[in-house]
Amino acid sequence: MTQIQHAMDYIFGFTVALDVSARDWQIGKNGGQVLLGKAMDGFCPLGPVVVTKEDINGISLCIEFAQSIPKSASSLKLGI
Repeated sequence: MTQIQHAMDYIFGFTVALDVSARDWQIGKNGGQVLLGKAMDGFCPLGPVVVTKEDINGISLCIEFAQSIPKSASSLKLGI
């Protein structure tokens, strides 16, 4: 058994998080302090679903922005 297979014994499931940054706060304010541009309320939306490891294979993931989809992938690329 590989280390990755062994690690999967401890994983319940997967969810999606969006790491949001306020670039204007990171670059133009507070001396370039990165943390302040990431620490505002609502800046890491999470979920709303947890998919169990048994159900993860073949799920499509995408980001939709302004009626376009700039990023998309499949859970098959996770290597699990």
